[in-house]
Amino acid sequence: MFWFSGVHYGYNALLPALKELGVFSSYCRGNDCSGQDKMFSYAFIVSVIVQMCLIPLAGFLMDKVGLRINKLVSVSVVSIGLFMFAFTNSSTGPILFVAMALVSYASLASLICNHQISSQFPRARGVVIALISGAYDSSTAVFFIFAQTYPKISLQTSFIILAVGTLIFGVIMALFFLTQYSEDMTYCDRKSRDDEVEVLEVDGGIISQSEKEALSSDGETQDIDAQVTQILDKKYPNLKSCFRSWPFFFVAFWFALGLLRFSYFFSQLSKQLEVAFPGQRDIVDNLLRISSAISMCGFLVAPISGTIMELSKRAYQKQMKLRLANRSGYPVNENELYWTHLRAMAPATTIMSTAALILSSVLFVQQQQFVFYVAFVCHMFLRSLLFSTTATMVIIAFPVRNYGIVYGVANFIAGVMSTIQYGLLEMPVVAGNAICVVISVLMFI
Repeated sequence: MFWFSGVHYGYNALLPALKELGVFSSYCRGNDCSGQDKMFSYAFIVSVIVQMCLIPLAGFLMDKVGLRINKLVSVSVVSIGLFMFAFTNSSTGPILFVAMALVSYASLASLICNHQISSQFPRARGVVIALISGAYDSSTAVFFIFAQTYPKISLQTSFIILAVGTLIFGVIMALFFLTQYSEDMTYCDRKSRDDEVEVLEVDGGIISQSEKEALSSDGETQDIDAQVTQILDKKYPNLKSCFRSWPFFFVAFWFALGLLRFSYFFSQLSKQLEVAFPGQRDIVDNLLRISSAISMCGFLVAPISGTIMELSKRAYQKQMKLRLANRSGYPVNENELYWTHLRAMAPATTIMSTAALILSSVLFVQQQQFVFYVAFVCHMFLRSLLFSTTATMVIIAFPVRNYGIVYGVANFIAGVMSTIQYGLLEMPVVAGNAICVVISVLMFI
């Protein structure tokens, strides 16, 4: 997962090498290469939009066809995109748009398949998802390594090796480590579930067998995971009910804002650095490489973010167990339990929103390299939490059997909103940063 997933997020580290190869050099006018920089930014924005707008297709394949087929398709598409990277040069510059789009879409499709591995660890699902997402984030190291070894090893050679390795690893993963469906994705037999937890509806509330046995002999409460599953199945009997709910609106709205802040930082970083350090090309190129180097530390942050989510989830579960214990023999409102269950994600989303706000605020400082080190670290935390938290929220808020499609549609909405970046890139850097501050504040909602 370190080497064969989200490599395209290390894209900025490759820009000096791609410029040396003459990619989009025709957009330079003498010493003014702002047009060339804009084309590189457009290529990244296109990759984000294609990734998010097409990911519902991957979600549909995962839910309806299975993990194994989806994984095989995604690694094949990633390999094709990497081969296109290998043959990108001054005369084939536009192929970079297609290469970035294929790699970004298929790598995320592969990631959502990998997320289902978390079903094997129900007690530490948040940590497992965070670790998998962290490995995805840290794969930016691949492009950083390519940039450091260039020109001793040509980009063409590096990308061909990566494309072949991706295909081999992906096929092995699909055939030997993934099943057609994870256990959580299968439709449980209704009768067996009713035998396990008997649910009686009383005045809009629920009294279950697990409630009746809420207090055990040692004073500890029963595990309520089965009861939460019952609530999810009742609230969301079909896919349409998921999309018409407030939780879906909040998840989609929050993720769209986070993705816009996250991806705009990548797409305007080169321009931001050139404004902050005019005429200092060496500093700009060095900071671009450092941004990729810091991004690859996402795997180190992943256990922290995963632990935060898991501890928060357990704390809120204790609250729910206490409420069940205090109301033993009385109906408990299922909406109250459901929203308490969802609030477990609040600490992670607050930390992520804070990182986004700091990132947006410090960029107003000019001619100070340490400011960008702070920005890179905040961006790493933002990135580490954005995808893992969103995936976890979808998993806990809706029936897991609908995870692929619900997560895919949330990504589609975020992708459509990401088109705003085209307008932001035409604005002065300061104005764009000011809008990002507003976006970061809205993420606290």
